[in-house]
Amino acid sequence: MTNKEFYQETFSQLRSSCDIRWEDMEMRTSKRHISRHLVTLAAVIALMAVLSAAAVAADLFGLRRMLLPQWGQTLSLSGYAESPESRALAQWRTWLAEQGLGAAAEDGGTDPWFQIDQIYTPEMEEALTEIAEKYGLTLHPAAVDAAAFPGVFDETFLGENNRAYHVRICEDGTFFFDGEYDLSGGETLSYQFIRCVRGSFTDGLLEVGDVSRYQEWTYETACGRTVTAALAEDRGVLIADLEDCLVTVNVPRAELERQDLEALADSIDFGRLTPVTAPDLSGRGADTQLNTGSGLETGAIRTFAAELLDLLERDDRAAVAERFSYPCTVTTAEGETFQADTAQELLDHWDEAVAPMTGTLSEALMGGDFFSHDGLVGTADGAVWFGLTGDGQIRIFTLQTPEGAGVRPVSLGISAGPSPAPEA
Repeated sequence: MTNKEFYQETFSQLRSSCDIRWEDMEMRTSKRHISRHLVTLAAVIALMAVLSAAAVAADLFGLRRMLLPQWGQTLSLSGYAESPESRALAQWRTWLAEQGLGAAAEDGGTDPWFQIDQIYTPEMEEALTEIAEKYGLTLHPAAVDAAAFPGVFDETFLGENNRAYHVRICEDGTFFFDGEYDLSGGETLSYQFIRCVRGSFTDGLLEVGDVSRYQEWTYETACGRTVTAALAEDRGVLIADLEDCLVTVNVPRAELERQDLEALADSIDFGRLTPVTAPDLSGRGADTQLNTGSGLETGAIRTFAAELLDLLERDDRAAVAERFSYPCTVTTAEGETFQADTAQELLDHWDEAVAPMTGTLSEALMGGDFFSHDGLVGTADGAVWFGLTGDGQIRIFTLQTPEGAGVRPVSLGISAGPSPAPEA
């Protein structure tokens, strides 16, 4: 196995969120290790018991303390600004920006959703390892689909009107998911949830805008745990600083009512989230939506998607063309149809046949919403289809627009079987 294969296998999560999109909020997956500023326990208890307007203004508990150092309006979901986790994350984000691999702090910080970033070069792995070691943190090997490992995600901390979807979980118990909560009035709140376990590096960010626009207060939930609540015109945020982890709940909803945010907090038993028990992720895991019927494991398709997204971002047309299945039928936007038997023939017509659709392909890969059907893996509502071919490689079979333009297979040479190892 080459170094690149090792990095891709170890950090095999697609840049696009690992099946979790924190919708219009701007986020990525983060591991949270909140270092505690050693205020005496008695002082902390006193402050929480008699939280005054002055304490809120000083932001002793609030969003301002979670701002990522030197990154303006971006919250670190893995710890407060003074914590090793947050400082490591700030250094990592700065390194990425310096390498041209991420937005700079002065450019607004982060992409518009929550994600685990793809580590796909030895240089990235070396830099991140060095940063993690500097701050005494461990790295997640991966965030896996909890559905593939029955029993590893215990959702008894959620009330009966609360549901979790697309759960991803790490080896130390860090997890994140999309959730829905039914309010008593019949409305449903959609939210994003992340628990970051202290001691690990998790690349989790949330763009919140100017923190001064939030109304903040502490709230004792139905389970007896106190959380920090923050409310702005476009979202609500809940923060629970537990013994060995930090929990953040993001509710992207305009004109969210204070009582509804508190009702959501009451529906979560934060006491059941600590102490954290590391899940047993040994073994291959059960079949998931992707490897049932397609012969493809979730990790393999995500690795393929991450590699392809990187090639698209670098506009490496030749390498992308090699990922298609041949022969294929190509239809241009003007309705011209021809057959391409090789990657070079597709490249000869790239501008009129493929280039107009690369944006759709990139968005699909970043969205990370994959499903399987008839031996293929699809995304973007069926605009893009991948499959395992007879040579043991994952290739693109279909890339099409609603108007009918695109690339389609002449015949489907699909092969069921074990997923291939990532290419070097």
